[in-house]
Amino acid sequence: MTDYPNLARQITDLRKRGDIEGAIAAFKQSPEEDRRHIAVRSAMAWCLYDRDIKPCNDPEIQVTSAMIGVAEEALKKIRIWCDHDLTGQFSAFPTAYLSIAKILKEHEMTEELLTLLSDPHALNFSWLSNSIYPSHLDRWSKFALDHVKTILANENLTKQNIAPAKALLDNLGAVEKSLSRIKPKIVVDGRPRSLPSPQQRLVMQLTKFLQVNEDWDNLATACESALQRQIFDKDPNLKWILYRHALALSHNDPTKALTVCNEFIKLESKPYSHLLRAEILLTLERRDEALREVAHSLQIISNKDLPYITKNLAMIAELTDDIEVRKIHIQMLRSIRTEQGHKPSAELEIAASELGLPDPDEDFDASLLRQAWDKINPRGVKNEHRHVPEPRPDVLTSSDQLGDIVLASLTTKNGENKARPVVIIGQAEKQIIVSPISNSVGAANSVSLDSWEQAGLKFPCVMHRSRISLDAKAIFRKIGRLSDQDIDRIKDMAK
Repeated sequence: MTDYPNLARQITDLRKRGDIEGAIAAFKQSPEEDRRHIAVRSAMAWCLYDRDIKPCNDPEIQVTSAMIGVAEEALKKIRIWCDHDLTGQFSAFPTAYLSIAKILKEHEMTEELLTLLSDPHALNFSWLSNSIYPSHLDRWSKFALDHVKTILANENLTKQNIAPAKALLDNLGAVEKSLSRIKPKIVVDGRPRSLPSPQQRLVMQLTKFLQVNEDWDNLATACESALQRQIFDKDPNLKWILYRHALALSHNDPTKALTVCNEFIKLESKPYSHLLRAEILLTLERRDEALREVAHSLQIISNKDLPYITKNLAMIAELTDDIEVRKIHIQMLRSIRTEQGHKPSAELEIAASELGLPDPDEDFDASLLRQAWDKINPRGVKNEHRHVPEPRPDVLTSSDQLGDIVLASLTTKNGENKARPVVIIGQAEKQIIVSPISNSVGAANSVSLDSWEQAGLKFPCVMHRSRISLDAKAIFRKIGRLSDQDIDRIKDMAK
């Protein structure tokens, strides 16, 4: 076997020069005992990778289903060639495996990708990395977490349709301590940004899975573990861990849940966060405080957003002992259903009949509700937990920046920060009030922008009616400005 080093070197040299067929020919022409050596087997595995798999990741090549089939067969052969070292840092198998994962993901071959990512060999991939390439384990975890995220992004989440995520999350949990805690750095419009680390992403997806699965005990344990290990120390995603922790504790330890929820509200004072606090207070049989809290959750939003938080309105109607307050909330809920074209709710109609209410009016006066909320929860009154701020305005039409389109950092539903275009619609103290832009033309509760092209946008766009308050630091740069006609429509919308 004295010739094996030369044979392995010869195969590798030919492969690197692009002569794959020559490398294979050299292998076939060699003695059997040389071909069995692990160095030669490893060299041949890389030849198969270069010939059958690597071309499928070339952006200039149109990949066909036949090519993908050949690549998948090559992975099976590479697994055999590398059976002496399937998961080492320099083995061809992890690179081939991850390349196939990329191919399947790009071609939306979901079932095949799930099967591949569930391969137990991936758990033994090398965790070593260098300054250029992440480790094989981190790359596998990214594919696995992206797939879990895709599953959990389903608008109609149920225990059944999130079940495929469990195996991946179990595998990820087994290697969590080996996952990097380093946040990848990217540059957006010349500014450095940090993405969540692989370990943070795992905790985010795992806790979301447990939340959807209503596995409250394990959710509380996972959140508490992340907090104790300071995985999200000084990270914007900390608020989502606190939220899920409070939600989980509300089912088995509401006293502790209230403490955690108070910490969450310090980071995210929004209607849904105050509603969670109200529900916890109700569990603790602190009914009056719960009523004031849910009133506060409604005080901090604009009239245009009322139709989207009917749960808050219904909770007021349920908790109040004031018949008149109950009447106007029942009537508002009926009006919202009428305006949105829904069928009458049997429960609401029974309540309306008992209260002697007339047919609902689509143009119901929301000021009556605000008077009721101010009565329940007087503005400016402090209590042991919070101070009730003045309501945020819908649109401040006096802003000099009204109509400017800027690129800003927004927090998505998954807790990630992404750069997105928004329209500035006003200012409130040190905050910039914006509305998000998207190319979902015809989307509900949106306003089309006629001047999208001259404003610096690439596609026809709409401005959503939702309001977001941003710190000036969250704005990267100005993209353009809407026409006077579009700006006038924004002003009219606020009237």
